Amino acid sequence: ARRHRLFLRQFPITCETGPGSPSGHCMITGAALWPLVTALSARAAQRYRSPAARWLPVAVYLLFLLAVGLSRVFVLAHFPHQVLGGIVAGVALGWGLQACPPPARSLRFYGATALGLLLGALGLHRAMAAAGIDIDWSIRLASSWCSNPSWLRLDTRPFASVCRDAGSALGLGLALNPPRFLSGGVRDLPPQPQLRVLGALLALGVLEGLQRVPQPAAEPLWYGAACLRHAAGPCLVAVALPRLLRALGGAPPAPPHAE
Repeated sequence: ARRHRLFLRQFPITCETGPGSPSGHCMITGAALWPLVTALSARAAQRYRSPAARWLPVAVYLLFLLAVGLSRVFVLAHFPHQVLGGIVAGVALGWGLQACPPPARSLRFYGATALGLLLGALGLHRAMAAAGIDIDWSIRLASSWCSNPSWLRLDTRPFASVCRDAGSALGLGLALNPPRFLSGGVRDLPPQPQLRVLGALLALGVLEGLQRVPQPAAEPLWYGAACLRHAAGPCLVAVALPRLLRALGGAPPAPPHAE
């Protein structure tokens, strides 16, 4: 049999510098969409009384996860077993956590969580470096094997993930505990369906705009800006946009919620 040499093509998102087992893209997508899929499935079953209608959202959900997994394998960001592991872990997380809604927490709790994530990551990095462990091994290997060094981006490094998580935790705390002059939020969205659709589109636009905000070149400033950017997302989407939509719908601002 004739043998043909196999050439692998790299892409700008191929040179990931953080370990990816299981696939975080598949895991987060699977966990985040699971509550939406189960809600759509239950509503379809009540409205159409058909098993096919009930399972249609689940089928679309699984096909979407498969497409995400194939895309990650195609750009050489993951091996197939990492993708499958991410899908299974995401579905399990979505199913397990859906029945356990977290209790209400104060802004201090979310702020302490964000600070703990940042300080814990920095402390662990310093401790492992002092012990002689090369915690940046993935960055070194990516620098050696990536065909274009400019494709190595800070947002794929492990500490960038910590900054995203810390910023999101702080932003979630601010969104759930807004200042009194901004009280309201997603629970007080206007009832008009067209305004709710507009709100969803505006939310997507706001999040996309935040992703396109220019970042500083210096690493410390870049990480700080990334943390603030992800903190701004929940505040804008869950507090500012609902208040804007209520104003567009002619509804008075929602009264402050009881503590």
